[in-house]
Amino acid sequence: MTGMTVPMSTHVTEQLDSPSRAYSQPASESNKPAADQATTAQKPTKLDETALQDRMPDWFKTSRAIVWYALLLGAMFTYLAFCPLWYTDLWGHLAYGRLIAETGSIPETAPLMPLAEGVRFVDTAWLSQLIAYVGYERFGVSALPALAAALMVFCAGALAYRAARTTSQAWCGLVAIALFLLVDHRQLFATSFTLTEIIEGVFSLRLPGLLLPVLIRPQLAGLACFVATLCLLTGRRSIFQWIAIPAVFAAWANLHGSFVVGIGLIGVFAIGRAGDILRRTDSFRRVLRDGEFWRYVMFAELAAVSALINPYGLELYASVLTFGSNPNLADLVEWRPLTLRMQQGQLAAFAAISLVVLYCTTPRRIRTVEPFLLIGFGLLSLWMSRFLIWWGPIAAYYGAIHAGALWQAAKRKRLKKAKPGDPSPAAARPVRRSVWTVAAAGLMWIFFAVSPFGMRALGGPDAEQEAKYFGHFVRNTTATPVDVTEYLIEHPPVGQVFNPYEWGDYLMWAGPPELEVFVASHAHLVPSLVWEDYMRIIRGTSGWDEALERYGVNTIVLNNNSHASLIASLSADVEGWRQDYRDTRASVFTRIDPIQ
Repeated sequence: MTGMTVPMSTHVTEQLDSPSRAYSQPASESNKPAADQATTAQKPTKLDETALQDRMPDWFKTSRAIVWYALLLGAMFTYLAFCPLWYTDLWGHLAYGRLIAETGSIPETAPLMPLAEGVRFVDTAWLSQLIAYVGYERFGVSALPALAAALMVFCAGALAYRAARTTSQAWCGLVAIALFLLVDHRQLFATSFTLTEIIEGVFSLRLPGLLLPVLIRPQLAGLACFVATLCLLTGRRSIFQWIAIPAVFAAWANLHGSFVVGIGLIGVFAIGRAGDILRRTDSFRRVLRDGEFWRYVMFAELAAVSALINPYGLELYASVLTFGSNPNLADLVEWRPLTLRMQQGQLAAFAAISLVVLYCTTPRRIRTVEPFLLIGFGLLSLWMSRFLIWWGPIAAYYGAIHAGALWQAAKRKRLKKAKPGDPSPAAARPVRRSVWTVAAAGLMWIFFAVSPFGMRALGGPDAEQEAKYFGHFVRNTTATPVDVTEYLIEHPPVGQVFNPYEWGDYLMWAGPPELEVFVASHAHLVPSLVWEDYMRIIRGTSGWDEALERYGVNTIVLNNNSHASLIASLSADVEGWRQDYRDTRASVFTRIDPIQ
């Protein structure tokens, strides 16, 4: 019996001695019945800590920085989703997308410009055109800026993620986003504003004035593929790269003809790897034996073969590689050389000088591929300003990682100078919790829901709302020729129409079904002789009136701001024309005796 009482006594003693099990009974409860006191004693006195543990899998957990990035990128998406639509390129591509959807096939010759009839048409962006048209038909005009917003946010987010992962510093992602938007903003937006205009817009509450018109074109899809390829090449080696790169290029070849730029990007990485080995070993034999070099070569081969998954096969390569030699492009500003007189040239020069400073002071090892990419794509941008869009992501990524390296070096220098006993900054890793993932997802959903596209997608079709969106995105905020197009629908022109190059797209999209536009944004499809006559007419040089008669033009549509001298000539000097329409943007002249 004595042996049985010892454990019981020990158990009671442990209960009394253990702080976690001790229980102090208030004096007010001393008069409670014994049964109630026993029940109270059985209640736990301390919350079970296991109930507060994060039981979600590790892949679901993120750091607090993700919440801030979700806030930034979500706000960026909502801003872009509210931006108006610029009138060039967009409507022409939508018109081709509509034709593909209605006929179920890709046209083999130029179908929408009568003066380019019979010209071979290799539609390098047919998939982008079809996706944009289907989105427009399903969700209305708000789907177009939402598509552009999604692509831009993807580019910014991917660059930020790759820069932050490479440097292990979240703020480096912000540097990458800032550099990307600084260099490429004139390739993404039709206009820009000064700091003074921003301040005036904020303090006067003229927020619509802070919405820049977005350039929506298939090139945005190509930019997203380019950024994806850059992030794959600069990431860690994995089997995923062997799957993702062919998939990206199979899609890229059907979204936009810039896929050859991506193949060139991979080729530069291979050359850069060879340069690194030559610098260390001075032996070409070592280059040929290097697995990393052959890995890049295989990536380039996979990309080139995957791009053949398109409706044209090898003909697509020939069309893309000869596109830049078309003489018509020389008259377009965006295909001219980049100069310091351009705003984008000045910003690119600022970014280039900043990169030179970073590279002269960085403690990080400089790989051979870095100057090859920056100098190579920089020279291409100087040759043709539209190539600047490809230089932007490269400058953003490498600028961010070298800025991070400088910051880390400065921190180490401060630590070395610190006196004994001074507090040192903690170098703990960021805490990863599932609550941050949930918070980030919630923020992204909120930003999506308050965007015009989100309200349209969640609320369903609404004719009144759609008319309001059309007014915001198209009619009231850009120089889109909406009113004059409606006039032409009410008064269909007879025969050939002469129109500005930049308005041809919208006239093809929204004009009368039988409207014969003179030219549109697909300038490379216009025969050289027709293009020369177009430039003669639009500039009002010698023989412009004879050219109008030679092409049988009975109706002329002109921009009041851009073509004031030609409008004045038609109004005063040239007989046989009368002005039938004029609004704040456009004028319409009709031949008194139409040419049959």
